[in-house]
Amino acid sequence: AHGLLGGLQSARLDSDSRLFWDEYNNYVKQGLVRAAALADDGALVNQPTTVAEVTTYGSFGLSAVVAFAGGYVMAYTQSDDTDTIRYVALDAALAPRHPVVDVGAVGAGWWGRGGQLLARGSEVLLAQVAVTGSHENSDIARFVVLSRYDATGLRLGGPTPLAAPVEDKELISPLLVSMGEDVGLLWSAGRVIYLCAGCRPDNAL
Repeated sequence: AHGLLGGLQSARLDSDSRLFWDEYNNYVKQGLVRAAALADDGALVNQPTTVAEVTTYGSFGLSAVVAFAGGYVMAYTQSDDTDTIRYVALDAALAPRHPVVDVGAVGAGWWGRGGQLLARGSEVLLAQVAVTGSHENSDIARFVVLSRYDATGLRLGGPTPLAAPVEDKELISPLLVSMGEDVGLLWSAGRVIYLCAGCRPDNAL
């Protein structure tokens, strides 16, 4: 009822390393993002600190954390009626620098594994998965969209689709990669599965 969901992330700021993870208490419907400093041998240096706390009747999970502008930026997914990615920048002491930004209802969680972040100079890139259509109408399209933010949570650009949505096709699980002055983007592409009884995805990188 109260355990680690698997959203385990680490980030290094100067000489300090921190471990971030998510927890969910099903009895009280509470989701937490926690953080603690790490020693060089991997041991926790201090007691965990709660850096985000939400009430949700769906799922909850930490998606990504990166060091940025003398602090950290994190994205987490909260699911009630829809999957929603939330974005927040933290200072070096893990205090929020701005109110949590609701990125919007997206195809996160199971389909897109939430938002993926990459710090680039004075801005942060966010890659996520958006969805059109529905299971009921068998017309789903999942596609990657990109946005840019600053350290105050202000959106500088996007969301910009990587490609136009195509019915019955999915582009999911985006991963941003720094390549010198350029940015690389990996994703998984395949057909949408509507009914599954021992089905096998045909997705490819």
